[in-house]
Amino acid sequence: MNNMFGGLFPTGNRDVWSRRQWFFAAWRSPGSRLLLAGFFCILTVACYSQRPGNQEVAWFDSRLLLLSHPLMQQFDPRTGRFRDTSSAPVSNGVAGLQQLDTQLAELKRELTNLNARYQKEQRNLQAVARKQADEAYLRAKAELQNRQASLEQRSVAATAVPGLPGMTGYESIEPQIREVAEDIRKVVLQLRTQFHIGVVLDVASLSPLHESLIPAPNVQTLFGNRHFFWWKKQGLREPRNIPWLEQASLFWAKHPGWGFDPVPLGGKDYRNITLQLLKIPRGGGR
Repeated sequence: MNNMFGGLFPTGNRDVWSRRQWFFAAWRSPGSRLLLAGFFCILTVACYSQRPGNQEVAWFDSRLLLLSHPLMQQFDPRTGRFRDTSSAPVSNGVAGLQQLDTQLAELKRELTNLNARYQKEQRNLQAVARKQADEAYLRAKAELQNRQASLEQRSVAATAVPGLPGMTGYESIEPQIREVAEDIRKVVLQLRTQFHIGVVLDVASLSPLHESLIPAPNVQTLFGNRHFFWWKKQGLREPRNIPWLEQASLFWAKHPGWGFDPVPLGGKDYRNITLQLLKIPRGGGR
């Protein structure tokens, strides 16, 4: 052992240091600190993997949920807005805004007429029929009010860009972004509750969607021998080490069959299940 590690570990009576003295002396060396830290990490993982009854770790990909959200089908890449929502630009400029005002006035008239009819019908209805009439009235009123609120919100948004009547501002997509984010959050919470999972990981920042999207690594940088610089005092702060790390990440991500896995052990792939949960209607706004 002493020959293998070049005298790193004290042995027998030849070493006059106590184990505690050796530990603190070794810890002062940068290279030894790295070796010891790695050793203890491996030991911790090995011990933890032997513990029975560990809670399951689930992983999903938030990018897949984002792209699969029903609202994303309405996203218009030309305008950067969502079609048929409050963020959608009003076509035909000033004429389109005037048409929007006409639609708002019509909705207000419908709401006024609905209230008048309800008040009139209530006088001649029996108790059972009155309950049914109340439910129908409240449903119709809620629908008209939702349409009115949506048109009013769109009218305000369509006048937010000076000199471009009908064009909505960048902030107009905030309600749609908030809805998508909230739906993804609900999916994660439902996943954890429904399947009794202890930890849920999002591997969006760890795993690429497809190998073809990954640029080829720079072989000259990647195959350069950086071992000497790793063990120097600068370590990660050495400028030439950062490009090597970046190219190594590209290499492993582009070769998943060589052992690249965002969660190598102790995790279960729940991507398909989260996609199924996302398809459940959640009744969000637009």
